[in-house]
Amino acid sequence: MTAHISPVNIASFGMQVTVIVAAGALLLRAFRIDAPGAILAYWRTLLLACLMLPLCQPWNKVMLPATTSAVAAVTSTLPTSRVTAATPALPREWQGGELLLLVLAAGIAARVLWLAIGAYGLWRLRRRSRSLDPLPDGISRAQVRVGVGAGFYVSDQVSGPITFGVIRPAVVLPPAICGMPPHVQEAIACHELLHVRRRDWLHEIFEEAVVAVLWFHPAVWVLIGRIRLAREQVVDEATIQLTDSRERYVESLLAVARARLFPSFSPASPFLRRHLLKKRVARILQESTMTTRKLIASLTASAAALALAATFAVRSFPLEAQGRTVTPSDDPIQLVQGGEHLLHGERPEYPRRAIDQKVEGDVQVEMTLNERGEVSDARVLSGPEELRKATLESVLQWHYSPAALASTVTQATLRFHVPPGGFEKEEKKELEELEVSLHKVEFDKLAEHRMKEIEAALADSATTPHQRDELKMMALKIRAEREASFETLEDKTHVFAVSTNRKVGQFEGSPRLVQVRAERVSADTAKEVMNQAGISVGDQITEETAKRIAQVAATMDEHVRVEYEKARGGIVMTILTK
Repeated sequence: MTAHISPVNIASFGMQVTVIVAAGALLLRAFRIDAPGAILAYWRTLLLACLMLPLCQPWNKVMLPATTSAVAAVTSTLPTSRVTAATPALPREWQGGELLLLVLAAGIAARVLWLAIGAYGLWRLRRRSRSLDPLPDGISRAQVRVGVGAGFYVSDQVSGPITFGVIRPAVVLPPAICGMPPHVQEAIACHELLHVRRRDWLHEIFEEAVVAVLWFHPAVWVLIGRIRLAREQVVDEATIQLTDSRERYVESLLAVARARLFPSFSPASPFLRRHLLKKRVARILQESTMTTRKLIASLTASAAALALAATFAVRSFPLEAQGRTVTPSDDPIQLVQGGEHLLHGERPEYPRRAIDQKVEGDVQVEMTLNERGEVSDARVLSGPEELRKATLESVLQWHYSPAALASTVTQATLRFHVPPGGFEKEEKKELEELEVSLHKVEFDKLAEHRMKEIEAALADSATTPHQRDELKMMALKIRAEREASFETLEDKTHVFAVSTNRKVGQFEGSPRLVQVRAERVSADTAKEVMNQAGISVGDQITEETAKRIAQVAATMDEHVRVEYEKARGGIVMTILTK
């Protein structure tokens, strides 16, 4: 995810979370769900769903224009010294997206630092607090009721009861708690010990981590606040069941409130948060409860409605992913999607009718692959009608790597762009090649006719020895001219194929490999051929090396072959399909 795409994705994710949290709050109120345990599970599930949103939705691919990365991709096949000269380091200015990322990162770092300071404060608090020994009767009864123990400490550095720790849980009380009535001490201790038994401190740490990463999002703060309120209500309900006295527990809450014992910030579970007191007391004094049947029906309906809300949010505010960079090319047909793990696949021919009518655009196809990775069936999903048939005929011949694909169904997008001047360049090239071929045929016919005349003269008994010597020299000259003409024609076309049965001497001087190209095969396939053959740009190519490369290519895929092109300073290797 690049810097200039990140602000868009951050805004889209923020809107998705806002829609889901708002829908969750409205549904909870509409269905009047008031069971604390169900509400806590409801909000926690909603939090996990929001965090999983980026992983559980399709990302819209944005094809970015080629920049420096494209230049690097083009020059990656040249020697290292030339690459360094071609891509100098250029200074650049900060952009808006990068500044936004910097601000977000600074906020996360500040929150993490704040949490680290709080954790260090808890460590110091435990060391400096006085152990409460012997325990008051109310706290001892609370340990028996809850069935779990913890270390109780007294410190004047806290303004309210707090609980933290998992392996060695600690409950730190202010001195004022020690002077309260035993039943108030018992209620407070039951509340804190229930947090210990439920391991709520781990949930507190997780929630603080979420807030640290998404500190900029108000909906996340609201969601975490709802989770903490529901958790306290669950513990309140459990405490009332243990103490069997609703009135005494409310009295304990009010006693702490009157004493203004509210904790300062620390990553720990406090007994009382000021802004939650009114809602907790109201829930405790509420007499009505939901039936199990009504609760299940309400939660089921809420889940269905939330799924619809999430679908709406994802479609309305989609996330964007950077697709493979499209490098500028004169090729009228480009594969912009679906080239990953493609072993070989020829591009379709641009229909002449479409060229004349200036028809261009993207054609998207869906392909079904067999166990060998070959396309067994295909259908066109979208694209101009004039280009569909040619595309379909072409992709049916494609071959993917079966080991690299996770599914037997894949998609590809081919981009058709009418070339300037139509097919004038292609037609000119074809005419030149045809002219070269005709010239070679005519030269071969003339040389063959002259050789037959020489052979007939040599067979004639009337030919003198001197004439025979001249005829033999003439035959040698014709053969030399024929070979020289063939080499000239070969240089003109710049292509000479390599096979496993080459004659020795074709790679005299061991020319160096200066570039590797891939035609109608994926870059991954070309890279794999080079890796398995053990060669790289700059290596010398000998007869044995060429044989090894050809064998590797044939082993990987029977349709893949290797060709070489003469170039200044060495040769260029092209990996393509037959």
